[in-house]
Amino acid sequence: MARTRLGLAVLAAVVLLGAACAAGYRLWGDDEPEAVALPGSCPALPGLPPARSSAPTPFTAPSATGATVHGSLCEWGRQDHGFPPLQAKYQLYGKGRTQEAHESAAAQVTRQQGGGSSLGADTPLPGLGDEARISAHDILVILVTRKANVVLTLQYRAPDDEPRTLSETTVEQSAQTLLDLVQTA
Repeated sequence: MARTRLGLAVLAAVVLLGAACAAGYRLWGDDEPEAVALPGSCPALPGLPPARSSAPTPFTAPSATGATVHGSLCEWGRQDHGFPPLQAKYQLYGKGRTQEAHESAAAQVTRQQGGGSSLGADTPLPGLGDEARISAHDILVILVTRKANVVLTLQYRAPDDEPRTLSETTVEQSAQTLLDLVQTA
């Protein structure tokens, strides 16, 4: 009988200890903020022509893992060659997929492919979102940034006579304005 009581007491202690540990245990990332939706507008941006549409164009695409990524696209104005001066593409990775968003942002770097290259953003840019990189390729400036589980990619086609520093500043300021629209909880 004493043995049974001792066994039950040990079992109860183990259960209580396990419950206490479980209550205090949090998986990594559980308390990380995440976005559940993308911004619903393409705002006015300083130094750029008006957005072609006040509402972003939605799209879906497969991610590297094959899961669906929901996105939206905003474009500001048009230049003589037909390209918009600024194009911003948001990609929303679903709940619990912040690491996948990080990997997607990190993969958007310049790569040599066959006879040419795939242009990306290579230079780290501290202070913008959770992570950011920027690169200038002649008149094209590419900035990739991430806020929680949202990746924002900007492509800016600068006027031929615009100094590179001004082009990069325009893109950085635009990115900050657009990231501010991403609400996390």
